[in-house]
Amino acid sequence: MRFLAGSATVFMRLQGSTPVRFVIVGLTGAIVDSTVLYTLTEYAEVQYLRSAAAAFVLSYWVSFHFQRSWTFRNKSRRRVSQHLGLHFTLQLVNLSLNTAILYVLVEYAEMWYMIAQWVTWGIIAVWTFIATRWIFSH
Repeated sequence: MRFLAGSATVFMRLQGSTPVRFVIVGLTGAIVDSTVLYTLTEYAEVQYLRSAAAAFVLSYWVSFHFQRSWTFRNKSRRRVSQHLGLHFTLQLVNLSLNTAILYVLVEYAEMWYMIAQWVTWGIIAVWTFIATRWIFSH
């Protein structure tokens, strides 16, 4: 029981950290993205790049809302459209990078598309944190 109480305390302290909140929201978006990607590709037989684009759209909405309001604690209503435009532009850049890197890893490195997707997110994550922090601070 002490272990659980201690773990809960550590988690509560960590979630106060912006990078940790960023990772938690990012992982949540990644789970949404992976679930949609896998489901569309494996069960609906949609080509993996098309599935990746559809998964991006759904996970984008989850990510934007929680990154803005929880990770970066920006609750201002007057800049929502500005934040949405900048964040969406960032995500379009990320979608292009994601598609290109995913394609190279699957087609040339012969990686399984699911592993390639997670590797791709890791590559893009650092750049995204820096850009997102800048977006929501303005």
